Amino acid sequence: KFDKDLVPFIAKDKILLETMSSGARATHALATNYRRGGKAFKDLLKGSVSRPEFPDSEWNAIIQNKVCDFDAVLSSIHSPAIPKSLKEKVGAFEIKVEKDVEVTKTVTNEAQWNKAFRLFKRATLHLFPHRDSELATYENHMGDLFLSIDPSLHPRLISYDKAVRNLVANRGDLTLADTNHDAFRNAFRTHIENYGAFVVENAQLASTSSLLSPSRDKRPKVEICKRFNQGICVGTCHYAHVCSRPNCRRQGHGAHECKEGKTE
Repeated sequence: KFDKDLVPFIAKDKILLETMSSGARATHALATNYRRGGKAFKDLLKGSVSRPEFPDSEWNAIIQNKVCDFDAVLSSIHSPAIPKSLKEKVGAFEIKVEKDVEVTKTVTNEAQWNKAFRLFKRATLHLFPHRDSELATYENHMGDLFLSIDPSLHPRLISYDKAVRNLVANRGDLTLADTNHDAFRNAFRTHIENYGAFVVENAQLASTSSLLSPSRDKRPKVEICKRFNQGICVGTCHYAHVCSRPNCRRQGHGAHECKEGKTE
């Protein structure tokens, strides 16, 4: 028989739950209840007429209090509302749409982040209404950072946001309002400061990539045959043969017929 009282972390959890903020405890309790509901709860959510707009792929993350993919959230704003397989009959004819146009967006700046966060906030408050103050605090925190950090470094701030939300999702004792916590400061140093591990690693990868890929200036230049348009070269040399007529831009090895219909 399984005895949960023998599990080592049970006692730690009891102590931690007593020291956690009321908001963190409420989030933990609701998330646990939603997970226990399983498919029954998901069906209940789908039938909710007050459910806000949010991509289906990310509702599970909200339910389980896990990290939402803001790229997927942003992409959902621009995606057409057409199913991938749609059949309609009009009289004797059947119209079939095999595949819709998929639009993929990546959050890279403040405006895009604000759009994704706004949808994330509405969906989160639908299931965790007590988190209103927490999300408002984090939104203001990110807004201040966007104002104080140069726009050229905003991709680092996007990376910091992902790290923080992942941190909160994986630690039940933290909320997004704990912006002064040491864990937040460590994430800031890692993803934004020039000496941060994530920043340095990305810089090294970019440097290696630039060394491996040849630049355009180092590529061999194509020499043009000067004798070709003088009628001296018969097209057997190894130079590029280009028509001298102003309206012709075709390149080839040997004689060709240009747009004016005459052979050069």
